Amino acid sequence: MSFEHKKHFKEVSPTETVAKMKNILAELGIETEEHWLKESFLGTYSLRLTFKGTTIGTNGKGISREYALASAYGELFERYQNNLLGIILSKKHNDINFYEAPDEKIMSAEDIVSSDNSFIKLYFSNRSMNNKSISEKAKEFKNTQKMDLLEHKLEDSFIVVPFYSMKDKKIIYLPRSTCRRFYGSNGMCAGNTPAEALVQGLSEIIERHVQKKLFLEKPILPDIPEEYIKKYPYIYKMYEKLKEQKDYYVAIKDCSFGGKYPVTALVIVEKNTGNYGIKLGCHPDYGVAMERAFTEATQGNDIFTYAQRSRIDFSNLDSSNSMNIYNSYKMGVGQYPYQLFGRKPTFEFVPVKDVTSMSNLELLNYWVDDIINDGYDVLIRDVSNLGFPSYYIVIPGLSEMWEDKDVIFRAYNTRFYIAPLVSKPTKINKQNTKYIIATMEFFMNSVLENTMESYCKFTKDWPCEKFGCDTKFFVVMCHVMNEEFDVAAKKMKYIINIAEHCSVSKDQINFYKCIHHYFVAMSQLHDHTKVLEYLEVFYNQDICKKIDNIFCDPEKVMIKLFVPKSGNSPKLNATKDAYKRCEEVLNKLHFAQIGNPIYQENICKLFA
Repeated sequence: MSFEHKKHFKEVSPTETVAKMKNILAELGIETEEHWLKESFLGTYSLRLTFKGTTIGTNGKGISREYALASAYGELFERYQNNLLGIILSKKHNDINFYEAPDEKIMSAEDIVSSDNSFIKLYFSNRSMNNKSISEKAKEFKNTQKMDLLEHKLEDSFIVVPFYSMKDKKIIYLPRSTCRRFYGSNGMCAGNTPAEALVQGLSEIIERHVQKKLFLEKPILPDIPEEYIKKYPYIYKMYEKLKEQKDYYVAIKDCSFGGKYPVTALVIVEKNTGNYGIKLGCHPDYGVAMERAFTEATQGNDIFTYAQRSRIDFSNLDSSNSMNIYNSYKMGVGQYPYQLFGRKPTFEFVPVKDVTSMSNLELLNYWVDDIINDGYDVLIRDVSNLGFPSYYIVIPGLSEMWEDKDVIFRAYNTRFYIAPLVSKPTKINKQNTKYIIATMEFFMNSVLENTMESYCKFTKDWPCEKFGCDTKFFVVMCHVMNEEFDVAAKKMKYIINIAEHCSVSKDQINFYKCIHHYFVAMSQLHDHTKVLEYLEVFYNQDICKKIDNIFCDPEKVMIKLFVPKSGNSPKLNATKDAYKRCEEVLNKLHFAQIGNPIYQENICKLFA
């Protein structure tokens, strides 16, 4: 192994890295909490790092505790400096006159669509509108991109932030909200030096690009030969340890598509169950790429738990669905095409370029040139205001997390509209329930966005939350409010089936069954009193009283079920306190942005 590989292509030791970031946070008066998990079966480590007193934070993983801790703090700084904590300030601070950053601008739709940059070209090319007039494009953009209007009440104007175009060698401006919907955190990165950070960001982008190719192109992947793996003894040791487990099939697959992409995959199958897990890793150094596949698979769970993330489906049902691909990006939960497990590979194993003698700066220049030669532009935004190198890389046509479809943007627009209704159920009425139902069902298969907590910043004790059916139950009650009892009954039956396979008490399940029978009976009898007379034969008095109280007036069902009975809910108050702490953390970032301004035109100097 080369000296650079032994350092994992890090410019300084992980201990020095963590010390620097902790010092920065200490100077800001920000405390953190580290929540460690047990050492994995393979000897890797992982933790959850949060801002003290909140649930806002990031995960870390590594082949040692030191590398795991550096990973967690690096990701925290990456998200923090990119202002991606999930917190939106309700109003500007007296001393802060911007939304995102001091270098932002407010632009009209006409100005944005007139911009001659790769992102705008892609946006309208995907809509077959490149030859349309500026006014036609602006109208289309305004009709779909409403987030800035909804968030900040901007009238037909949009927040844009500067990026540096590596292809055109100039500053361009991208609409912030639109960009976030396309790319999410993909390409956000941090590191000890700008080059180290940017190589990490490009690695994440290429990994997800290849991941998408696996879903859409369905190749049969070749194994990486054992002789090649042996070049990296610590990786081979983990690989051998896994292979000793007789109840599992293990393979390290080559995802390079003939040597082009430095991406590997760890495949672990739980025999006789149909369960499996696939985790990709990417880095120009193929040894580091393999290492990342192992550490990612053991992040937050045991490696054998990871083997239960997916289940083989020879029909490939929904494997190429955008929500399925998105879940695989964010949570490692995806139904991969069965072809990946075939024996005759689509392409042969070809070693990727040997970079063992290259520095991070050389890797960065080589990789960016290669991407540009493939016809893409590399857009980079420097957000290192706190003093630790952090960036946001966007590669239009390559790094998108979502399909570029207007239905996605409209769904997020509506989601933002219904969030205040979820927070205050007293505002829910028959007219707006249709938006709640449509939006929640659109996101129902999204692992990260199908919980009530994801809609409501103040955490409550939501019914059915413990077994993952909280949004389903909320949707059911929206149908009840509209007296659509037949639909409510079918969806309630699904919830009961899930509850019966989870650790839910018998009394609670009986209550859910009574609700289901009430809905079925109401769909036939249309008379609350008569239905209760029948239910009293089959259920005890306490359950029937609860049913009577909740459903006697369908228009009030949301208030009775979802408005806290006491304003002193400990869980609710704790969440409000945590939210205030997050606002303080975000304000500190904004003051640092003012005190340490970034000039995006200097990005070109990083490559010298």
